[in-house]
Amino acid sequence: MIGSAFGSLIQDFLRDLSFYNKAALPFYQLPEGQKVYENVLNICNAQFPQYVKEIEGMAEGAGLPFYKLFILHVEDLMSAPELNPPPPTDHGCTDIMVNNVDGVVMGHTEDAYPECFGRTYIVHAEIVDEDGNLVEQFASVSYPGLLPGYTMGFNKFGMVHSVNTINPATRNPNGTPREFLARAVLGAKTLDEAVSVLKNPGYGIADGFCINIHFANQAGPKVVYSIEIGPSQNEKESVLDILEVPSDDSYYHCNRYVRLPIENKQFFVAVSSDFRHETLKGLPKAKNANDMRTLLSDKSNPEWPVFRVGGGEDKGRTVMTGIFEMSKKTWSIYTGPAATTHPVAVIHLNMDSC
Repeated sequence: MIGSAFGSLIQDFLRDLSFYNKAALPFYQLPEGQKVYENVLNICNAQFPQYVKEIEGMAEGAGLPFYKLFILHVEDLMSAPELNPPPPTDHGCTDIMVNNVDGVVMGHTEDAYPECFGRTYIVHAEIVDEDGNLVEQFASVSYPGLLPGYTMGFNKFGMVHSVNTINPATRNPNGTPREFLARAVLGAKTLDEAVSVLKNPGYGIADGFCINIHFANQAGPKVVYSIEIGPSQNEKESVLDILEVPSDDSYYHCNRYVRLPIENKQFFVAVSSDFRHETLKGLPKAKNANDMRTLLSDKSNPEWPVFRVGGGEDKGRTVMTGIFEMSKKTWSIYTGPAATTHPVAVIHLNMDSC
């Protein structure tokens, strides 16, 4: 259904993506690339065949060969130095979490390739097993041709989440791509379930990311978690650092490891992350949703702003901003700076017992 509805959008998106066309697809044509492709496909099929089938269905609906969409999920693993690809400077995202007596607020800028602007959509899905039992029900911002989950969204069971990309200097070639683990987390009902998915025993993660999570249905005091996930070089399991945002406090995270002892790969996105961290460090902490809108719209550093506009050295662009206000049970989505524009959509968080 997604492939059929957005087929032309997916085709145009793949046509325009620079890194995909100049590095990932050419690498796929090489013997070394075929070996990497087959290895990661086998890994994904062994653990998450249902998500491989989702990609197969999306490709069929869009009239594209499967490999073109699968490569899109693993493009950071599909490149070789001799191809001299342009550095993927455009990934990003800034997250701010507020945990106070008035309720949890989570904010997220979805920073991506400039080609993504105006091409994202929200998937609201209900998935049942063969016996009719509910397995997953969620809403997630999605990019053309990609599995839902590696952005921001919520599920029926009370989980709200947002994702930062992090690029470790050393990857695990026999690990699972982050897009698949982020997709699997969409079914989590508790922190323990999410942690089990992220640890991914037997394989671990291939690359890295940070996921920020709140479980609205969790008993007791409300807690927000910021979880850094990275590859282990010795164990077949991801390494995690789980930070709890203290009550009556806030926390922010961009696109670098700041707690796990893992070296960051030196892309321009890391430069942008450093500047965004420094900007937020120098500003008053967010205490509510209005503060968050202001911080996530900040352009006080015109060359490396928090709200990214795709100019100068910083090629990334903030394609949308999301603000989750748990006291109102709403998810507001903006395509311009949240401090000065109106949301293009306000979605009710329809969660069990929330």
